[in-house]
Amino acid sequence: MQLINNNKWIYVALVCLVLYFQHSWVPGMFHDGYLYVAFGKNAAERGHWLIPFLSETEYPRFDHHPVFYFILEGLWFKIFNFSWTSARVFGLLWMLASVLSFYGLLKRKFSEKLALTSSFILLLMPSLLKKSRFPNLDFPLLLSAIVIMLLVVKAPKEKLGKTWFIIGLFGGLALLIKGASAIFIMGITGLYLLLSKEDRPQLTSPWPYFGIILSFGIFALWPLALYLDGNISIFQSYFEGQVIGSVIKGRNLPETDYLLYFKHLLKTTLPWLILAGIGFRSFREKEKSLFTLSLVWLLLPLFVFSLIRVKYSNYLIPLYPPIAILAGYQLTRLKDETYKNVSNGFKGLMVLVTLVLLIFPVTNKPRRHVETFDMFKQLEDNNFKPDKVVFVDTDYEYYSTVSLFSIFYKGNPYRVDSSSLSSNLSKLNNSLLIAPIGNTLNEKYENIRKLKDYPQKGVSIYFNP
Repeated sequence: MQLINNNKWIYVALVCLVLYFQHSWVPGMFHDGYLYVAFGKNAAERGHWLIPFLSETEYPRFDHHPVFYFILEGLWFKIFNFSWTSARVFGLLWMLASVLSFYGLLKRKFSEKLALTSSFILLLMPSLLKKSRFPNLDFPLLLSAIVIMLLVVKAPKEKLGKTWFIIGLFGGLALLIKGASAIFIMGITGLYLLLSKEDRPQLTSPWPYFGIILSFGIFALWPLALYLDGNISIFQSYFEGQVIGSVIKGRNLPETDYLLYFKHLLKTTLPWLILAGIGFRSFREKEKSLFTLSLVWLLLPLFVFSLIRVKYSNYLIPLYPPIAILAGYQLTRLKDETYKNVSNGFKGLMVLVTLVLLIFPVTNKPRRHVETFDMFKQLEDNNFKPDKVVFVDTDYEYYSTVSLFSIFYKGNPYRVDSSSLSSNLSKLNNSLLIAPIGNTLNEKYENIRKLKDYPQKGVSIYFNP
């Protein structure tokens, strides 16, 4: 126990392991998780390292994101092999690295009390608990944001070269994994340096500009590799589709709800926002640099993201650390005895949570795409390994099913309507067919066998040997 008391980071790591890594072997993820797992698995097992590949008929040349995350995931599967445990742990390690970096940098530059309190608050953010449970590109972005922001604040003058070299490396990592949306980190850094009297002199040094050049130089490795491989069209498609199409043109979506992200934060972090508001004035007076950084880190991207039409709640993941800092500061102002009681209460709560998660079936059963996993079990029970999945008059959970089919069977998806099925049936042999209940494909075609109905989803599955 003395070891833990002298190394509080162990507390942080243990809480993260309990809350985030529990039941990592349970299948079932958000559909993007299946897609990213399939890209990593296909890199490791089929050699698709430079251009992510799902199947010959869906995402044969994926150009929506840079490839580096999927390369790392493929290397992970090369070492540990694919399983739901290894896939989930790969995604969760970014969260563990993020919170330990958060704790370590806050402790080094400010205080252990602030570091420990803010880290626990960060770990209790509902959105992080939910969205870290699958391989997710926004968690490497979270790690990069934490390292860059907390390195730049109160950076020692005599170590500016080393500081900005590390910042450049993590900026390059963010760009290589998340692409153009990672540029907001540089915007936060620049605005903070302009507003901070203490850290503004960094702008007169050549090192920040070296760090920026290094970041973009690292990112340039991706289009350079594509160019040398004769596939620069992937980068061109990425730039046109994601930078121009999504960020600038908003995918031609209708007018957006400009308050959507504000409402989401109020819904998911209201207690912490109230706590932050209580200590607002004191924080500004006593830790002006960290206070300024936290506000810029939270408000600048929140404002910019709110203007963009394409909105997903996972885009807010890098904005939770400043909320944790603002709220954590207020708790550190409690009297020592009160703070000790709160800390002991939290430790007791973690013991209780651990017992609940181990004893009761809270997260130890798959709750996503249960029917799809059962479909694959039906195929296994019938000793049938299809190389195609055919959607007949339905788009039943299309992207999750297609990604899972690639993971399990390395097969190709097809969409057909029932009127053209007969003319295509010979080409669709050795296939799993999914159709609305009532289509009775097994009665219309003698080669097709029915496996099971899923009334709750309104579909039936068949196979065509």
